[in-house]
Amino acid sequence: MKKVYFFKGLLTLIFCLLIVSSTATAKELSSTEANKYYKFKDNGNAISIVSYIGSESKVTIPDKINGKKVTKILENAFTSNKSIKKVVMGKYIVSIGWFAFCNCINLEALVLNQGICVLEDDSFANTGLVSVDFPDTLQRIGFLSFDGNTKLTTLKFAGDAPQILQKSFGEVLSTSLPLLKTIEIGKSATGFDDGAWNLSGLSQFFVTVEDRESTPRKAITLKAKDIEYTANGNNLTITSYLATYPDIIIPKTIAGKKVAYIGKGAFCDCGTLRSVQFGANVREISESAFENCANLEAVQFNYGLKYIQTAAFQNTQIKDLVIPSTVSVINCFAFNNVSTVETLTFYGDAPKIGGDTFGINWWGDPMPKLKQMDIPKNATGYDGDYWQNRNLTAIVSRMSATIGADKAKSKLLITINLKEK
Repeated sequence: MKKVYFFKGLLTLIFCLLIVSSTATAKELSSTEANKYYKFKDNGNAISIVSYIGSESKVTIPDKINGKKVTKILENAFTSNKSIKKVVMGKYIVSIGWFAFCNCINLEALVLNQGICVLEDDSFANTGLVSVDFPDTLQRIGFLSFDGNTKLTTLKFAGDAPQILQKSFGEVLSTSLPLLKTIEIGKSATGFDDGAWNLSGLSQFFVTVEDRESTPRKAITLKAKDIEYTANGNNLTITSYLATYPDIIIPKTIAGKKVAYIGKGAFCDCGTLRSVQFGANVREISESAFENCANLEAVQFNYGLKYIQTAAFQNTQIKDLVIPSTVSVINCFAFNNVSTVETLTFYGDAPKIGGDTFGINWWGDPMPKLKQMDIPKNATGYDGDYWQNRNLTAIVSRMSATIGADKAKSKLLITINLKEK
């Protein structure tokens, strides 16, 4: 009888351990489950991890808590944790804050997600990491981010060079990364011979390898399973993006209803997103809809779009902007801090614009890389107060006024030239 009880107890213990383990590594957690492992902050549209209070050696950051995406790990969240040996990032993480994993001396393995954009200062300083794979979505590695990683032997970069400071990997490489042997970069990767990379001393470790992805990624037409949405009559509003496709097409209809509105913050902080083509029924792109999509470099707006609201594309990497004649309002900060724009084309009269629609300040050139701005020959409004009184002369002076009728009326969605990585 004692043996029976012993085995029953053992089975119960194993079952409990499995429950704890599965909860700790679950992709989605309820608030109650998450409170066992994390202190977190609800930002309305997303969740930020404030601190880790668990004791597991292997930690998987959840994709969602309470149905909301976990997008950020804040400063000092795991600082000086001695129990963690491996961390796997959730698929929606876009940034890791200052000192987040600093002094986690037993942290040996790190799995960064496709979509991560920023590793802030000292984020992984003084850890036990042996190797790190950086996805092609990574945009910036902060000051001393990997300083003092004395066991680190290998770095691998899947894409172009992220921005670094001269000392992102330590004050003196021979002491901060004494075992570093190899830095793998793709044969078509760019940026590793520029600026801080040249001064960092890291180039001596470069080894060129075959690119990890040799063909362009195909744009995916979104389906109901890829989004959250609300319906109002025959119209539909996308409220949240659930997938991680890099290149997407927003269709005319979903679930039999017209996709008319892109809701507030619907795609905000999506680090994987690289290009968007808008379906013919989209009427409004709401506040912060694509804000902080740090890898978004191409958009194709539809004829019929009327409103681009506040901060809709703030902090993105868009290179070519084509505004259909149907757009009547581009609100404040809509394209703020999008310094990558090279061409800007309007197919109609000047839309009403808000303060700092195209620039981060009122005194500098808001689009320093802009080569040309085209408007129709008979267009009106570009000499009005909304344009001339906001120090946009740097843009207006580049108007070529050579384009003809609104091509967007008959133009099919362009196949965006997706960059091969």
